[in-house]
Amino acid sequence: MKYSGWNPIRRNKNIGTKKRGYSQNNQLVIPERSQDNLIYWERLIDPVACPLEIKGHQMTLLVEATKQGYVYSCTPSDIIRILELVDREQLEVIELVILRQPTKKQEILQPVWGRFTSNADINYKYSGASIILEAVPIGLILKWTDKLDSYGRKELLSLETIPLPIYEDATQLEVL
Repeated sequence: MKYSGWNPIRRNKNIGTKKRGYSQNNQLVIPERSQDNLIYWERLIDPVACPLEIKGHQMTLLVEATKQGYVYSCTPSDIIRILELVDREQLEVIELVILRQPTKKQEILQPVWGRFTSNADINYKYSGASIILEAVPIGLILKWTDKLDSYGRKELLSLETIPLPIYEDATQLEVL
């Protein structure tokens, strides 16, 4: 007697594997919320707002609390000192300076130290051109490749020659 070769007890070895299509839609992406149109860096959790006046121009400083093991690379007084060096015409464009804490997923997928946006809408309360500086982990080790282009060499040289202050905890930040 001939058998058809089909045995209902035997299972396909590919069931539940990537070859069969399991878990192919689980991509590591920063989620977008459908209930609002804000970009992930426009959503801040309980920011503290401080008004700033630099060269007669009013702007707002928004500071988000940092997680344990993270610090901001500069204090609000450092930001004021740097912005005082900028020409008044260029300074009038900036309306917000934001210190924000990124999530782990944002840090992995879109790592930045800072960004400039021409039109940010922060939690539907504050809007305008903004400078956004992100918190960085304490003890972060930057690994640079041996094969740097000219821009990478200039960046590495500038990081080596300029000593930057590192603040160990958020209690060293000055409140305005």
